[in-house]
Amino acid sequence: MKSIYDVVIGRRSQRRYTKDMPTRALVEKIIDGARWAPSAGNRQNWHWWVATGEKRNELVKIIAKTSDRATELFAEYDEKVQRFLSLYLRTVGGAPVIVTLTYEKKKPSEREKPFDWDLWDYASACAAMQNFCLIAYAEGLGTCWMTAPTLVHEEIKKCLDIPKRHDLVAVSPLGVASHEIPPIPRTDPELKKTVHWFGI
Repeated sequence: MKSIYDVVIGRRSQRRYTKDMPTRALVEKIIDGARWAPSAGNRQNWHWWVATGEKRNELVKIIAKTSDRATELFAEYDEKVQRFLSLYLRTVGGAPVIVTLTYEKKKPSEREKPFDWDLWDYASACAAMQNFCLIAYAEGLGTCWMTAPTLVHEEIKKCLDIPKRHDLVAVSPLGVASHEIPPIPRTDPELKKTVHWFGI
């Protein structure tokens, strides 16, 4: 069994998948674990939208619209990488499952000023998404936390019948990765620039 360190360090953003379909029971197990993330006010107000088959194909067509902006989105990469990422946005790597994460916003009447509940809820949902990616990897599946689909969030919400009061946080393919990805070195490996100590 992998240690928590093995899982955190070994997880990769996978962009190529086999056609092998994870079981519903396994997907449910991953989401069940992911929802144990911390949440502001213990609201646990995240929702998971799991698409396969025709609904998954509809989502791919919507997400593919963002591929036209690949040069803009991935300007820091060379042309070869931009072409690969553009292809990925058009196919979502061929993954058989697409998972969308949203959070339900507070009603205006429930909002206590000056608290920024949208920011807090978004941060909480991000913690759940990280859990999802890590647990999926621990279970032998690949994921890729996608933010480009937020550019077409209204179309995604319409496709999945997501209520208006929900905000989209992320989209991820889910499936068996078709290849190994080598680790990308972390910046500041000796933690001398990004860790700031006080009193220790």
